[in-house]
Amino acid sequence: MEPVGLFKPTTTRPLSQLSRKALGKEGSGAFGVTIRDNFHLSTWLLLGACMQSLLILLLPSRFALAPAFLIISCRLLDTAFMTASLKKNPLIEESIPWKFSAQIPDAQGGHSKEPSSSDVCVFLLGGRSNHPLGMFAPGMKELGNFFSDMVDDLENTPRNTALTPTSVLGASSWLSTDRPATNEVTTIFYFRSFAHLHKFAHSPSHRKGWTWWNANLAKQPHIGIMHELYQVSKSNWESIYVNYHPTGLAATTYLAKPTAADEKPTWVSPIVDAKKGRLRSSAGRMARDIGDGNEKYRDDPYA
Repeated sequence: MEPVGLFKPTTTRPLSQLSRKALGKEGSGAFGVTIRDNFHLSTWLLLGACMQSLLILLLPSRFALAPAFLIISCRLLDTAFMTASLKKNPLIEESIPWKFSAQIPDAQGGHSKEPSSSDVCVFLLGGRSNHPLGMFAPGMKELGNFFSDMVDDLENTPRNTALTPTSVLGASSWLSTDRPATNEVTTIFYFRSFAHLHKFAHSPSHRKGWTWWNANLAKQPHIGIMHELYQVSKSNWESIYVNYHPTGLAATTYLAKPTAADEKPTWVSPIVDAKKGRLRSSAGRMARDIGDGNEKYRDDPYA
């Protein structure tokens, strides 16, 4: 049985998860998250205490305390209204109340009966500042600008002759929590193949940043970068999401060729129903069995 897609194709390509964050479509945007992470929690609390002390010095006490009380009261009421379902909860708006999987579509936008029927190339690109100034350290602004140019080229492939719209499938960014501040930022890119990634690595936008890095390496030992690359063959990957928002492989998009001369190309989501059939289990999603490996437990809420 062919998997059932949960979203209709679109004629315009949706922004990647990475770009939505960078533009502030999700939360406070990438810059806001980076600023927040650049300082210790105690630093933010002390900054707030200093601002409150300044207000007390400048204004009568009843006015000086009012802003803090008003803001915290509004936030508590906001939380209470959402908890009581009296107000829409923006945190759950993009979540899909379903059990779903990401299955890479074919060239025509259809989903194969065989799960994980395509290869995929996963590229992890990480960096962090080991300088006391964090994101304000020498070289960090330039590194960020090169990265932004690179992402722009990936999102707007006509600008980059080394790529086609089917080269890069999507990207998302993640912030680690192993330090109190100035943590590592890792971006996960999905490419059709290593060949597509290799072409991008030698494209102008990436080559420009690469050249800058090599020329300035000795001046900025406080900046660390890394990458990991995985070329994953078909039937060796799988994904499952429950009550989750499209993220990672599920947030990628695929260009489908029109089947008729008067049709426009469309962009297809990989998200498919995983409640039934082979997509029910991990082994099934990797085409290792028929997906009935968990039936012996008799606790499947989707059965």
